[in-house]
Amino acid sequence: MRSANGSLLSTRRPSRPHLTTTACKWQNALMKSCKFESEQRVALIARLLVSGGRSSEACRYAAEQWGVGKRQAERYIAKARDLIRADMSMERSDFIAEKLSLMNEVQKKALQSNQLGAAIGAARLAAELAQVL
Repeated sequence: MRSANGSLLSTRRPSRPHLTTTACKWQNALMKSCKFESEQRVALIARLLVSGGRSSEACRYAAEQWGVGKRQAERYIAKARDLIRADMSMERSDFIAEKLSLMNEVQKKALQSNQLGAAIGAARLAAELAQVL
């Protein structure tokens, strides 16, 4: 290609200027915000799945809310399932202690609200968890 004065014009794209230190900091900040945003999306998908949502609903939600494709939505779902699995992987003794504590709270609230049947049910479940019955 030639310019108006007859000299040859380059068809190559100009090279990218080197990033300054400030530009690098901005680029790192953007990458971190993208990672944060991705983590937030994974957490939201995990909550959707835990509350009974199906994978297809999670894919549709991701597409509608974030404009992502099916493959990206499936990656979010896979990470969400890993997150759920990590939350649920605990020692049996820790699980039982947590549930016994919960049953104790349920029993207290049931007695405070004069719901004796619920209090007895909580006590019975706690005894079953502790393998007393």
